[in-house]
Amino acid sequence: TLMAQRFDLEAEELAGQPFPLAENVLVVPGAAAAAFSVSDEGSLVYLRGSIDDAMQLRWLDRNGQDQGVVGDEAIYDSVLLSPDNRRAILTIIDPQAGTTDLWILDLERNLRTRLTTHASDDAAAVWHPDGRTVYFASDRKQHYAIYRKAVGSTRAPELVHFSDQATLPSSFT
Repeated sequence: TLMAQRFDLEAEELAGQPFPLAENVLVVPGAAAAAFSVSDEGSLVYLRGSIDDAMQLRWLDRNGQDQGVVGDEAIYDSVLLSPDNRRAILTIIDPQAGTTDLWILDLERNLRTRLTTHASDDAAAVWHPDGRTVYFASDRKQHYAIYRKAVGSTRAPELVHFSDQATLPSSFT
């Protein structure tokens, strides 16, 4: 249950009693995260369900018509197409560990291969424009830093940016 409580800006403290906003909000166990967002004007959007609910990816055309299944059932956190639209980065949640790993889905062969295997969270992936390298955030060093890894490489990801603040990539220019 997503709860809310009034906040008094002048007193800088909570006021009144907490109250429910939404039921059955998706929560990631062990990660202290829930799938919701609120806009500046107050609109709430959230995902319903349970982290152990497997999902199936599907292609939809521009009119919303179902074009078929893609990949295997899994607990997906995000999907991002490669620049050439031949592959996708999948962020998949491990329900036992409550962490996420990155996978590459070859869309032509419908074959999924693992990109990251560390026990930490690996997420917020973006493609390099060449379509051969993935940049992503990982909390391997206590908070999120940016790493890169070549698709298909057996080498460990390379740390490319670390600071005192958590850092996550959102795009590549």
